[in-house]
Amino acid sequence: DIRALEESDVLVADVSYPSLGVGFEIAYALIKGKPVIAYCRRDRLEKTSALIRGISWEGFELLVYSELRDLLTALEEELKRATRRLGI
Repeated sequence: DIRALEESDVLVADVSYPSLGVGFEIAYALIKGKPVIAYCRRDRLEKTSALIRGISWEGFELLVYSELRDLLTALEEELKRATRRLGI
């Protein structure tokens, strides 16, 4: 996983269900200065870690969605923003 994080430009993570591994990956990517786009189903938001919900670092976006098509649209826009910031 660390190798994949090192080689990636952007981390996209589902935080709808608790996971220590995903939390570590998010922290690692942010410390390395990589953009992170996390997404969570609206009906799971209150059960998502307060630590994740409270991240205010530049480069971190939390997308909350109800319908898959809404997530895909928002994810596409965030990926465009992230790649523009990176100059790729």
